[in-house]
Amino acid sequence: MSAKVRIHLLLVSILLGLGMENTLIGQCETYLIEAEALVFSRGNLSTSLSRNQIPGIILPCLESENFLEKSQKNRAYEVLIQTYLDLSEYQETDKNLRLAREYLQKLLKKNPRFNVTNPKYGEDWLELYNSLYVYPVNRIGASVGFNWTYVNRIYQYSIDNPTSTPFTESRGSFSVTGFYEKLIKKSIPTLFIGTELGLSNSKYYYQKELETTTSTTGQLANFTSLSFTENQSAISLGVYTKYFLIGKEGFLPYRVATSSSSTLYLLTGVNTQYLISAKFQQLTRNTNETLQNTFNLGILSPQNFSITDQRHKLNYGASVGMGAMISSNRSELAFELRYRTTLRTANKRGAERYANSELIYLYGYLDDDFRIAQLTLSLTYSWLQFNHKLK
Repeated sequence: MSAKVRIHLLLVSILLGLGMENTLIGQCETYLIEAEALVFSRGNLSTSLSRNQIPGIILPCLESENFLEKSQKNRAYEVLIQTYLDLSEYQETDKNLRLAREYLQKLLKKNPRFNVTNPKYGEDWLELYNSLYVYPVNRIGASVGFNWTYVNRIYQYSIDNPTSTPFTESRGSFSVTGFYEKLIKKSIPTLFIGTELGLSNSKYYYQKELETTTSTTGQLANFTSLSFTENQSAISLGVYTKYFLIGKEGFLPYRVATSSSSTLYLLTGVNTQYLISAKFQQLTRNTNETLQNTFNLGILSPQNFSITDQRHKLNYGASVGMGAMISSNRSELAFELRYRTTLRTANKRGAERYANSELIYLYGYLDDDFRIAQLTLSLTYSWLQFNHKLK
């Protein structure tokens, strides 16, 4: 046989194979349409199929991957579930219910938000659905947030003007967090415990009026104010609980499964922080032009000054918050507002408060006792893990 003949035969066999495959795909779609008409019309339409024949026709199409579209596979699972539910009413009840449940589990694995409340399905679907765990058991995700930092002053210290209260103002900063959440108890699908690890930044502006005198003695004489921006970076490890609010129809994202839904949640937690660095940025002694000309004051350029040694390396705190969540098939997107506060002062006390002579004598600065609080607005993305086992 010549090479040209062999090539022609190969092309013919390929074309025949493709034609047969397309024929099988077309037949499977035809069978599926007929099976849907039979099982979901509750027997009111006449077809060439009987319920006993449906598994023998639909299963080979599923196993041979002749249903190319995801929607076709989902429709096939729906047909098999309804078929076994119908058959369970008059023969081999336990076996057919078990098969119906197995195919519902396969359907939920492909589509966790399957809408069982569709009028197309009867009460037996809802009963079968409620026999399974249909909510997520784990969440893995990450968030990015924008922080507003606040200084909670406990006690004020001063070396020159004890009547002057420092002015502080938040400066925007950012945080990045990864987290893992686990369902605490399957009988309470609304309550999760989570752990998180994040990198956060705290930043605030500080200004204090200094006592102005007519004397030119001393490094601080006739300077009117001190200002800087403190910038802290820290690693945070936290544990928290999250509670999802319940609507009239149950646990909104999961008990009434839909392709997309939304709900609110509340959370509370504790955390430990490890300080990486703390520094004063743009540390500046300020004066006015009259005093500058009168006393010929020396000017110090704005400085960046490390104060990590005057801050506690380890701190601990508490947090409360709430979020609004939008759910899709296997993921969630949430906007979360959380308030955090440290329970330990940010500054070190005792002799360490007076350890930095440059800050005291050149800038007139002495640490107050204060705590750091943050309000964080974050965008959170979660990937969900389900476990559709029998209750």
